[in-house]
This record gives sequence, C-alpha cells and structure tokens, in this order.
Amino acid sequence: MAELGEDRTIILYEAPHRIRRTLNDLLATLGDRQVAVAREMTKKFEEVVRGRVTDVIEHFARKEPRGEFVLVVSGNPEGYDSTDQSIPEEDADHGEEAD
Repeated sequence: MAELGEDRTIILYEAPHRIRRTLNDLLATLGDRQVAVAREMTKKFEEVVRGRVTDVIEHFARKEPRGEFVLVVSGNPEGYDSTDQSIPEEDADHGEEAD
C-alpha cells in the first residue's frame, strides 16, 4: 500500500487466526503507524487495543486473539517516510542542550 502511495486511513476486517500475520505485514509494508484493533465490536466482550503496530504485535504475543477484528490504521502524514524509524525533529525532546 505504501508503494502505491496510500496515505489515507485504512480500515481492515480480520479473522483471529490471521491477525498476527496481518499486523506483521502492516509493519513491513507501512511502518510502525498508529493502529486501533477492536474485537467483538458491539458485543459483550468488546475490546480495543491502541498504539503503534509494534505495541499491538507485542499485545497479541502475550494474549491469544479471539473473535473478529477491525483494524484502523492511521494515515501517513504528508512527507513522512514510513520506513524511517527515527524520531521526527518536532517530536524530539528539545529541553536539553546538545554537548
């Protein structure tokens, strides 16, 4: 999707036996974007996990996925290289002076 220039928010539906593979594919393809993964929406056991893709991968490494999932993947801010894992300058801590 990134190679196609897809910068908009992405919504996916996924089965529990494929959620881990899908998250790894998203990480490899789009980078470590913000994501919300909701399971069993509008049902008794509704749950939403939010964070970076790597955070959600870690969550499902500890917890067995159950139920149907909806993934909402954040759009790619204009000019942001999703393969660059460095901290953008505007997000860096400018409280301390460099030596």
